[in-house]
Amino acid sequence: MKTYSYSRIGAYENCPFQFKLRYIDRIKPDTEGIEAFMGSRVHESLEKLYRDKMMAKDPQLDELIDFYDVNWEKKFHDGVLVIRKDYTSDNYKEIGRNCLEGYYRRYYPFEQAKTIALEMRIEVPLPDSEFKFIGFIDRVDQRENGTYEIHDYKTSSTLPYQSEIDQDKQLALYQLGIEPLWNDISDVDLVWHYLKFDKEFRSKRNRITLEMLKEEIVKKIYEIETAESFEPKESALCNWCGYQDLCPSKKHAFKVADLPPDAFIEEDGVRLVNRFIELKNQKKKLEEEESRLKDAIYRYALREGVDVINGSEYRLRIKISKKPEYPSKSRDEERYNELVNLLKSSGIWEEVSVFNSNKLVKLLDTKQIDDTVANSIKTFEEIVEYRRIYPSRLKDDES
Repeated sequence: MKTYSYSRIGAYENCPFQFKLRYIDRIKPDTEGIEAFMGSRVHESLEKLYRDKMMAKDPQLDELIDFYDVNWEKKFHDGVLVIRKDYTSDNYKEIGRNCLEGYYRRYYPFEQAKTIALEMRIEVPLPDSEFKFIGFIDRVDQRENGTYEIHDYKTSSTLPYQSEIDQDKQLALYQLGIEPLWNDISDVDLVWHYLKFDKEFRSKRNRITLEMLKEEIVKKIYEIETAESFEPKESALCNWCGYQDLCPSKKHAFKVADLPPDAFIEEDGVRLVNRFIELKNQKKKLEEEESRLKDAIYRYALREGVDVINGSEYRLRIKISKKPEYPSKSRDEERYNELVNLLKSSGIWEEVSVFNSNKLVKLLDTKQIDDTVANSIKTFEEIVEYRRIYPSRLKDDES
């Protein structure tokens, strides 16, 4: 039976190509972002804190920080990437310490509820599905009034709104996972700890929402299972991806990132892009200059009252004409629909068939439309000026 998790589904939604490399091709990245590394060390420290509490050992802040520091040094490796160049790994290490100290001072002596489980693996029963959904809960508590609490620690730098928390799917799925395990579960609180901000969020889910969520997850799993392609999906998350050297959208940037300036500017791909943009900019400048020149030619022809202007070897024939046009669906759909309704109600829609301004103008010019209807149609009329310049060689004209 194939197993899915919230992170696995999230990987597909964030980037199908990353999902393929990680879960189908089973390629393990050599790197991890410093944010994820720091988050793991904070989670491990909080797990120790509550495990000590469960073992009747009073958690001490200095011991907690010592554990965090030693664990950090023990697990730090060369593949930990600091993407934000204005910060160092020490900055992130200090953020983790601050998260732990803030949490400790807020909740000490940690007697708000009784801890039932830590880093608990759960399975969510999915209706009519051959797939298994699993998850790992940071902490499960039970209060004196019997209410269960599902806790999740976040070291994110972004603080959500309550409305986003109330739509969160992860802890709701975890609620579905714990409900079959104990027969006294009747009330569940979902609790998020945003540690950087010393903020706690709480939310509840009703039965209808939970049942709909199961169906939604099954639908998403089948979407993934039947996917025929796994295209890269670029986003801000790409900077933290461990597969940039394999991704067709990021492979080149990864390849040239550490080249010295001289080698970078001479790299084949860089040269091709730079030359393409150079030509594109030149073309844009030429088009802008041509547009200004055409305007000057039209103004000269009108001012001098001529329709041919001679140069050294070429002459330009200028044609300026005006004709009525009517709304098109692409330019003004609302007025187009109004006009079509008028033509249909007047019985002349078939004569212009698929609506065509030229056919309509001809019907009006030849007085084939009733005057009252014609006047109504002309309220949609717009006079458009057409300008054309036709160059030719002087010698060609003489021959």
